Amino acid sequence: MRQFAKRGYDNVSVAEICADVGVSARSFFRYFPIKDAVVYHDVEIYRDTFTSVASHPKPGESGLATVKRASLAVAAEVEARIEDLRPRLALIRSQPALLSKWAELDTFWHAGIVALLKKDKVADPDIIAGAMVGAINAALSGYVASPRPLDLRRRVDRVFQVVRGV
Repeated sequence: MRQFAKRGYDNVSVAEICADVGVSARSFFRYFPIKDAVVYHDVEIYRDTFTSVASHPKPGESGLATVKRASLAVAAEVEARIEDLRPRLALIRSQPALLSKWAELDTFWHAGIVALLKKDKVADPDIIAGAMVGAINAALSGYVASPRPLDLRRRVDRVFQVVRGV
């Protein structure tokens, strides 16, 4: 991460990463299939958390309530990893090569939210899901950028208060 921050993501090779941390390229590729995986190494934790909660709604729970519960669970995972995540998110937001993977994640969140909203027969689930993904991204950006501690779960909860008010 130090090299990326100093020289830019595109200007650092896998060989330089390996030399910096003292591992062989073979070892690197055993753990990271591509360079992007160094930055996104924990993405499956967040996806799995969302999927696990979303695929097990509580009896009688609305789709929106399930989305909220899943989003709050992901927010808790982010809060637990924020010190490691903060520099990576700053890097992601500054590097076009990494933003495409972020867009893939947004597509994942959007599809999951749409599926749950359709359960409730919500009108325009694509629009509502898009607004939620955007608002959650804004909550995350503010959380990561803030020099003072913020409560991400409270910020995500605010997204759902706004959605309910629409």
